[in-house]
Amino acid sequence: MALLIDPAHVQRARAYAPFTAFVGGFVFDILTLRGPLNWLNLGALGAYALLVSVLLILQARGAFEKWSKWLSYATQFGLGALFSAMVVLYFKSSHQLFSFLFVMILFCGMVANEFLHKDKRLREIIWGIYAVSLAMLLNFVIPYALDSVRPVYFYLSTAMALGLVVVVWLLAGRIKQLLRGPLISVGILVGVYAIGLIPPVPLVMKNGLVCTDFIKAEYSCAPDAQGFSQKLGAAPVVTKDSGDAVYVLTAVAAPKGAHAVLEHRWFQEVEGSWQARDVMTFEIKGGRKDGWRFWSRKRYARPGYWKVETALKGGNVLGVQKIKVEEPRDEAKKSRQLL
Repeated sequence: MALLIDPAHVQRARAYAPFTAFVGGFVFDILTLRGPLNWLNLGALGAYALLVSVLLILQARGAFEKWSKWLSYATQFGLGALFSAMVVLYFKSSHQLFSFLFVMILFCGMVANEFLHKDKRLREIIWGIYAVSLAMLLNFVIPYALDSVRPVYFYLSTAMALGLVVVVWLLAGRIKQLLRGPLISVGILVGVYAIGLIPPVPLVMKNGLVCTDFIKAEYSCAPDAQGFSQKLGAAPVVTKDSGDAVYVLTAVAAPKGAHAVLEHRWFQEVEGSWQARDVMTFEIKGGRKDGWRFWSRKRYARPGYWKVETALKGGNVLGVQKIKVEEPRDEAKKSRQLL
């Protein structure tokens, strides 16, 4: 008995193949690229960027026409892998809504163009994602090479990335429409950095703990046992007696040899708004494998919601740790953890 295949289903599958390849590269990279931020990982990402650059040039010039579809799938798979790595590195510590929205806008743009079958518009989006990914990569590479976290290097590395995109565009045949996506996407990236929605890369917040019984000698504390809602991202609960202090421990990764002044900004939620309470500053020097560690405390933290921002002094936020302070109802089970 012959197997009948609906041509409409085949056409629909072909339409979604490029987007599927992009998502496949995104997932593949999340599952395989692990470990600390170092030159080895940055080199692997650089190899991704070089591969995608070559594929974009070949695709734009119509090379290997017989294999054009496979070139397209390979391009989007590599681009998805590169983009996912940079999103994870960029926003792993920020816990900001922008990171999620930024990815979803790009994804929705690709899906919308698959529905509308606007191939030219889809290529603009692909080049826009490519430009943003390259800028994100150099935002890490340049500060690491110079052992500095000065904000000026964000703008310098972004300008260098845009210059490289222009070189690739020239090699690809100077198709005017392909340059519009990179200019718009990189412009948005610079704009959101300028207003503080992007963490001060290449600083990365690696870990954080909150507790009431911090032991400085071993840099450990025993946080309260957390329920299901905390595992889903709700603010962790800290139970404290009236005389206990609430401690916040933070580990931040930085380029070897780099110096920076960071701060913990304490806020309390009062009638639905966050009120500033304290600011503690710390001077760090990068290079420690598990991140530079520092801590601050709030001795008279009243019951309710608090948050602590880890930020560059007077600058952008690396990460936010939210806390729900409660008075103890019974003996909570705790297990000591090292930062």
